[in-house]
Amino acid sequence: MGKRKVTKAKRASPRRGRLSSREPKTRHPVRPIRDQPFWQDEHLRYPIHDDDQANDVRGVSVDASGRVWIATATGVRWLEDDRWVVPPGTDGLGLAYRVLDDERGTVWVGTWQGLYAWRDGRREKVSAVTGPINCLARSAETLWCGGAAGIWRCEAGDWTKMPARWSGGMYGMAATGKGVLYCVMEEGVWRYKGDQGELIRGRDRLLSNCAHAIAVDGRDRVWVGSNAGLDVLTGGRSRRQFRGENGLPFEDVRAIAAAPDGETMWFGTPNGAIRYEGKQFILRHSERWVLSDDVRAIAVDSDMTAWIATSKGVSAIRRRKMTLRDKAEHYLKICRTRHVRSPGLVGRCRLADRGVPESHQDEDDDNDGQYTAMYLAAECFRYAVTGAQDAKANATEAYRALEFLEAVTPIPGFVARSVVPSTWTRMHDDVYPDEVEAAERRRNDPRWKNVNPRWHLSEDGRWWWKNDTSSDEIAGHLFGYPIYHALVADDEEKRRVAGLVRRIMDHIIDNGYVLRDVDGEPTRWAHWGPQDLNDDPAWRPERAGNSLEILSHLRVAHDLTGEQRYLDAYQRLIDEHGYAENVLEMKPADPSDQNHIQDELNGLVCYHLLRLETSPKLRKIYRKAVLRWLDIVRHESSPFYNFVCGSQLDCRFELERCVAFLRDTSLDLVEWTLDNRHRLDITIDRTAGLHEPQATRVLPASERGVIRWDGSSMGLIRGHDGWTENTGEHWLLPYWMGRYYGWIKR
Repeated sequence: MGKRKVTKAKRASPRRGRLSSREPKTRHPVRPIRDQPFWQDEHLRYPIHDDDQANDVRGVSVDASGRVWIATATGVRWLEDDRWVVPPGTDGLGLAYRVLDDERGTVWVGTWQGLYAWRDGRREKVSAVTGPINCLARSAETLWCGGAAGIWRCEAGDWTKMPARWSGGMYGMAATGKGVLYCVMEEGVWRYKGDQGELIRGRDRLLSNCAHAIAVDGRDRVWVGSNAGLDVLTGGRSRRQFRGENGLPFEDVRAIAAAPDGETMWFGTPNGAIRYEGKQFILRHSERWVLSDDVRAIAVDSDMTAWIATSKGVSAIRRRKMTLRDKAEHYLKICRTRHVRSPGLVGRCRLADRGVPESHQDEDDDNDGQYTAMYLAAECFRYAVTGAQDAKANATEAYRALEFLEAVTPIPGFVARSVVPSTWTRMHDDVYPDEVEAAERRRNDPRWKNVNPRWHLSEDGRWWWKNDTSSDEIAGHLFGYPIYHALVADDEEKRRVAGLVRRIMDHIIDNGYVLRDVDGEPTRWAHWGPQDLNDDPAWRPERAGNSLEILSHLRVAHDLTGEQRYLDAYQRLIDEHGYAENVLEMKPADPSDQNHIQDELNGLVCYHLLRLETSPKLRKIYRKAVLRWLDIVRHESSPFYNFVCGSQLDCRFELERCVAFLRDTSLDLVEWTLDNRHRLDITIDRTAGLHEPQATRVLPASERGVIRWDGSSMGLIRGHDGWTENTGEHWLLPYWMGRYYGWIKR
């Protein structure tokens, strides 16, 4: 290409001792958010371990003392020392449907053979009540029960059968404070004042006649759940209705419970549990939140813990007061306990027992270096903010692991993708494809390299290291090194960092801006030269992103080493090959050319490029490119993207929404599969060219799968079915960046 004189990059001596940054201008001031305690949901699992059939839970209740009771296919149990125990005197009941405490010392149990009263360890069958009893309700001094054979009322100890008739099954009953009884049936809702019954049905009165669940809230409003959504009744009339279009994620409501605060409501569906707090519906689905999405009943105790009966046991969703700092300590403990493996790499682990973190096993990943570098940066920011010596030690350990990825290979400056002890017998890509499979892979991806072997034994025989290193890895390494250099490293470590960067960049430049592998050929993805990005149409989709990467890497190399060679190379790529203009397309307009892997890499490399470039003309170009990218990804409310841009540009960024993400993210990092494709409260984006189905809005972090920033925040399916656990660096890095730049205050 012809020369494109843009401007001359200003020379600057290497910075030492601090992470220099162009502070945001006052044009768009950002008011810091104080780290106040907030309510964090936490899932506690209570399966019935000794009896699989008993996990078929039909009802749940909390008695006056706070003890939790359940009705199961094999009788009733209560929770004692976190285990389900058969209460004395209740053995042999068989199939139980409902349990209800009358707050006067009696627990009532509806079963397949009638109604039982349990007092002081003894049970008594109520002879006046016949047939299976699957519904119970109480109000003041009155108790009701019902089932296929009728409805009975108990007042002052006397049972009376009510003159009630209906044609379909009864699913639930509830009573208002004034003693009005409501029963939900297949044919509608029966409302009884005394013995006088009124059938409420029809589209002018209910969303659907097929009602399944009912509860009365603290304002004596009657909530009715049907296969079409929710009706809120007052005086027997529907005053408000909720469907998917009103924010209800699923309309087939099978269970309802009112919380003791008088406002919060819980709903059970075949697709999980839903909480309503007066403004929005919050979905709690997948095994992250419930043992089974098939929710049968819910009870809420005085601490606002929701006890959720499912077809596979009981889940408790407990509220826990914590700060973001508390949450950071929680994630760091997970990371340090299960995700740091020799020689100090940080990566996802697999679980030998599905969903059981304690069964974790080390696992390699193609991006071990990149994510270790992001963890390294998080610990560096933590050390800069707190001075914690364990943060410094963790950062040094991570840096030495990254350094080892270069030292273990026989090629100076060539970084291994990953490294594992030579005692390992199971790694990814350790089985090589035959000729037919290799041909098929190349048919679908002409760049795919049949690298045999991909794993190589180190010279000392202690390690396997993986080749075919990608540009992603270099982006991660050169993001983490300068932060470690400035915030943690002592003088000797600074020299080590500079030497490592020098070797990597010399390898790239001397080999024509590629990583040259042990086979003498460039690796699949690590191409940054103009002969590829500008002159080869096959590399057109990577032109902007890879141009941004190499410009950032060269600025980092000059900053850390002080060597003019890197600044001269940087200037040549700008003047002679138009790399600054290339960067303007860092977020392609065509959805088919967009991918979130590149978005993550953009965040890693533009941070240092913006931080180090001082030329007003070049900064103007980079600012235009980065803000255009941010405008496209802003709606995803990624604190990483927003904090990278906010730290280096005078721009607005989504601080409140970013902090909301940090607060809402689940404490559970097990990668359960969360499938949101069938939700009724979202619209699927039908834009032509999208690589995967996604929503038109970002769902709360707690309602979608755990993602690193290489995945779409609007994707509808995420997870590995509970067989892996994430490291948490996707959360820790932006949190400590927010603390370092003063946007999140203690």
